[in-house]
Amino acid sequence: MAVVWVLLTIYMGLVLTCLLDIVTRKRIMAFKLAWILLVILLPFIGMAGYCIFCLCTAEYSLLSQLVVKSQSGKKVVK
Repeated sequence: MAVVWVLLTIYMGLVLTCLLDIVTRKRIMAFKLAWILLVILLPFIGMAGYCIFCLCTAEYSLLSQLVVKSQSGKKVVK
């Protein structure tokens, strides 16, 4: 029974983190409302979809700073 409570606590933490991320992003209100409803009504699909969406729209400036081109033209990590 303790394992169930631990898993439930972790799951609720993930849902709250996802909802807070949705609310704090600079998007139009309809966009936020759609994601919030999706996460609340279909939590697994909503969170998975939101994670994929965030990865697709992420700003990769940090990664571009970490990766430089060598003299041979290949990308290498600093």
